[in-house]
Amino acid sequence: ANQVTDPVPLGFPGRVGLVKLAIPGVGYAVAWMQYIWRLGATLVAAIIFFTSAAMVFLRKDKPATAPAPVQRSTRSSNITRLVPVRATTAMSAEAQRIWAEHERWLQQAPAKARAA
Repeated sequence: ANQVTDPVPLGFPGRVGLVKLAIPGVGYAVAWMQYIWRLGATLVAAIIFFTSAAMVFLRKDKPATAPAPVQRSTRSSNITRLVPVRATTAMSAEAQRIWAEHERWLQQAPAKARAA
């Protein structure tokens, strides 16, 4: 494929290959067997993949059970009341602004909304 011929002709000092036996058509059979093995491996991989996908999408989840009822105490002394705490100087300016808005909301909101 060169425009110019090679300066030194290439030669091999010994035998490159030796044909001892040639059976016509065996190469086709070997190529077909390689194709079958590749096809078989691809089919096995596809079956594994689609079976795994089907197991994920078609599995039946257990029905959700209702949560256990909450035991309420008849004594009112067990109720904890949350009280807003003043922001300290260690808080960032943004956190202090948010907390001030929250405290303002608590003062303006009706008692019913605060209890919820």
